[in-house]
Amino acid sequence: MVKEFSKFEIAAIKRTAQNVDKYVSNKNKLLAKKAKIEADLVMAQSMIDGWQEPIKAMTGGFTTEDLVVKTIDKSGDNPVTKYELKFPDTVVPPADVMDPQVPVDEPIMDATQSGPSAQY
Repeated sequence: MVKEFSKFEIAAIKRTAQNVDKYVSNKNKLLAKKAKIEADLVMAQSMIDGWQEPIKAMTGGFTTEDLVVKTIDKSGDNPVTKYELKFPDTVVPPADVMDPQVPVDEPIMDATQSGPSAQY
């Protein structure tokens, strides 16, 4: 069953097409830009993943985005960019634990603890 339009309906369809033409053109341009941006995003993510794989293996699945904060110090003449760990105490073991003279099995007391009763 084919619908036949009257001359008034045809005129309304043409007017509407004319009125929305600039929006349709804009939509098509944006869709083209979106496709390019998505392709660029996929490429950037694959580059990031290539560099992040050793870090993920080392940290158990964490990426540098999870572990590091980028700070820019603009106080001097030249801005200084620093990359600092978000959780330095939990990700990187303290230096005294890594000391070969201190056995890893024994708990390390800090200066505030006076003996075995301080643990309770």
